[in-house]
Amino acid sequence: MISLLQGIWVFLIFIFLILRFKIGIALYLAYIMLVPYMNIKIGGIPLQWNFVNLIVLIVSLYKFKTKNIRIDYKPFVPFLIYFGISFVLMIIQNGVPFHVEFNLWRIQVMKYLILPFALWNEMKTDISTIRLYRNVAIVCIFYFCDIWTFFNNYTRRKSIYDAFI
Repeated sequence: MISLLQGIWVFLIFIFLILRFKIGIALYLAYIMLVPYMNIKIGGIPLQWNFVNLIVLIVSLYKFKTKNIRIDYKPFVPFLIYFGISFVLMIIQNGVPFHVEFNLWRIQVMKYLILPFALWNEMKTDISTIRLYRNVAIVCIFYFCDIWTFFNNYTRRKSIYDAFI
């Protein structure tokens, strides 16, 4: 049942990323804050964080290019330099196999660079998205606090994770 609901949520994220980009990003932010993992298969295709982040990047670049919106890279220059230097250091180090280092580097780039890039450029072009994303964060934080309080007060467990054991 939970995997079905997660699959529907991820499907809605994809639909809204294509139709209404800022709503899709808001749903994706809520998913990131409320669900600690993504291990969903839709039609036999495993959907992981990197795949969804790649879809976010492609849709955001397509949206900005078709509307002739200038993409702002300036806030990300230090991070691009950091990831570039770490890639160069990866080549000259010999402690860990290159394919393992490259996979870890790719995961970090996908996780820490793509979603903030899409968020920044969307907020820069449309001021109303700042309020939307802030409200999504506030609702998710309060929702999580309510669930945490419920499990701690009514189940008499040490933590929320003990309730599932």
